[in-house]
Amino acid sequence: MEKIQSKRDREMLVNDGYMYIFDKFSADKQKKFWRCGQKNDCLARIHTSIDNLTILKKSKNLHTHGSDAAKVETQIAITNIKKRALSTMEQTS
Repeated sequence: MEKIQSKRDREMLVNDGYMYIFDKFSADKQKKFWRCGQKNDCLARIHTSIDNLTILKKSKNLHTHGSDAAKVETQIAITNIKKRALSTMEQTS
């Protein structure tokens, strides 16, 4: 599992080649609920611990699409670039 940022700076999680967007916390604030990044077409969801290290539950709904490795890698690269831009004072050119 890897934590990344969406294009709109929302928290995302990568698991098994699929991207999930943070949806909400549980009522007791001990779990995080995530929905598939393709929310309009796919009902797959996962629940993680609050620290995002452990998957507690995967929904019975399967993904209605294939995983997109290129899209995942692109989003990881963009997240790393944004983190580097915030943490360094390098010149642009």
